[in-house]
Amino acid sequence: MKKIVLFLSIVAAAIACEQVEPVTPPEFDFANPDVLIPYQGSEDEGLKLEFTTNVDWTAELDQTYDWVTITPKSGVAGDAVITVVATPNKETAERTAVITVKAGVSVLTFDVVQEGFPTLKINPTEVVFASAGGSQDVTIDANVEYVVTMPENDWLTYKYNSETAVYTLTAAANEAYTGRSLTITLSNDVDGIEETLVVSQD
Repeated sequence: MKKIVLFLSIVAAAIACEQVEPVTPPEFDFANPDVLIPYQGSEDEGLKLEFTTNVDWTAELDQTYDWVTITPKSGVAGDAVITVVATPNKETAERTAVITVKAGVSVLTFDVVQEGFPTLKINPTEVVFASAGGSQDVTIDANVEYVVTMPENDWLTYKYNSETAVYTLTAAANEAYTGRSLTITLSNDVDGIEETLVVSQD
């Protein structure tokens, strides 16, 4: 009987030794999950994507880009920083990339968005009304906020359609014997952009 008890004890000990330690569920804590890069780029110091995880991790871009890189691409548990470096964007359209961070079975993705080169264009830049007055449309191509400045007057008004980015100018009839004109200014002080629209009437 003692031999049987001893044998069972040895088997139980062996089974206990083979038991796998429970896996710790991976955890993420991102301080700044949004990655927004100005059109000037981030070549000097890069943009920092900071996070904390309790397991080792890896990071990669969804494809190879010629304008953005990330370093490092792996790390150990604890506080971590991924540096995102982007070259200046010379196009007016914004551009995006995707960073995938993996820690154990957890996977998180983040969009890297870089602003487009600031633009503010008016088409046409000159509008002429007949003496009878009427309405004419002006189209705006802009990826920045801007301020419209029009001199005080009693003959010209405008309405803006945000869905079409079109200004409709309406001029009253000119009952004087001389023509008249004014200049409307669209400006963005942050990027130092200014465009003008000259409006005249016979």
